Amino acid sequence: MSRLDSYNQAIHLRKQGFSLQEISSKLNISKSTASIWLRNFKLSDLAKKRLLKREKIGRINALTARQQSLEVQLKRIQENALANMEKVPRSISLAKVFCALLWWCEGNKNESFVRFTSSDSTLIKNYLSSFRIGFRLDEAKFRVLVHIHSYHNEIKQKKFLE
Repeated sequence: MSRLDSYNQAIHLRKQGFSLQEISSKLNISKSTASIWLRNFKLSDLAKKRLLKREKIGRINALTARQQSLEVQLKRIQENALANMEKVPRSISLAKVFCALLWWCEGNKNESFVRFTSSDSTLIKNYLSSFRIGFRLDEAKFRVLVHIHSYHNEIKQKKFLE
């Protein structure tokens, strides 16, 4: 294809609403060449509409890819943390330290009794497990208070209590 044919084809594609990247890929020219050739070309409303649609699709695809990447990273971090935790020898003293650290982060410090507040079910389970291992407890004195807000899944929250 001659340079003039490529130029005419670039104009034709641009009229249809193709992006500079798409044009450069289809015609095997650099994006900067496409940009120079088409810099004074005014887009029709139809072409603008196509480009906006492709931009929205691109954003959605980028967001989806980012979420998938974050999920993979989180899974890798969780697996690594579990593997490291399995290496730690269990003891009553360690349970007390772990319980104290969790309470220091999530507990209420201005009461004469132990109060632990969190919306993370795994954190609550770990705290209670450490609390039970590390200390002699009268579980008849345990009280549970659940705040369910409009953004919570009520069924899931109630199921956790079972």
